[in-house]
Amino acid sequence: MTSYVSACPTATAARSPPRAPPPPRTCSSSATPKAGRTGTVPLSTIAFSDLQAWVDRRPPTSTDTLFVALARNSTAHGPLSPDAIADIVAKHARAAGLPHALRAPHVLRHTFCTRLAEQGTDIDVIRALARHRDIRTTQRYIHTTHTRNRRAIDRAFTPHGPLRHPDR
Repeated sequence: MTSYVSACPTATAARSPPRAPPPPRTCSSSATPKAGRTGTVPLSTIAFSDLQAWVDRRPPTSTDTLFVALARNSTAHGPLSPDAIADIVAKHARAAGLPHALRAPHVLRHTFCTRLAEQGTDIDVIRALARHRDIRTTQRYIHTTHTRNRRAIDRAFTPHGPLRHPDR
């Protein structure tokens, strides 16, 4: 099942005194129905800033859930449902021209792991970030791409960059 971000320190950090130390760039996620585990998710500086801006601007809610459904004719804003999240992901995936099979929220987990692998991130780090218990699960999430294959060959067989013909 899907894991949802439920509480982010940016909600309180945005209102802290000016001299307070900067908040950690992490968000806590709620337990997943499948695994029943909780954890924290490190964020990039850009993601952290964007989430902090959202927390500062979003309407008041009765929940500490970070992502809420904004009711058009009401002030009763509640957490996004799994179906609403799937609809949002599908809408943007469709607009990006992705095939139907790649329009589910879970695809983002595979993309996350593959992108980290493409950047040379150690598989143990990817496993920890994806919150997999078993490294074999992480291996199934990481997809081989043309970019990864080319970089592997370049690193293995050339000390100074891509393979070059000796006459050039």
